[in-house]
Amino acid sequence: MSADAGRFRRLWLWPVVIACASAFGLVCALVADDLWDLAGALCLGVPSALSLWILAKSYRGG
Repeated sequence: MSADAGRFRRLWLWPVVIACASAFGLVCALVADDLWDLAGALCLGVPSALSLWILAKSYRGG
């Protein structure tokens, strides 16, 4: 693996994981019921929770 491939993977790993969690949450929330609604809501909350965590971390100076 070249250095460029490692850099590319390191850059795009978490955005792709967050996008997949969001897509899974959207499908679960729209298609299934009961426990799947909860799973969908949790997966759709991941980007918001991460954004708030990063914002709080930046305010603390970290």
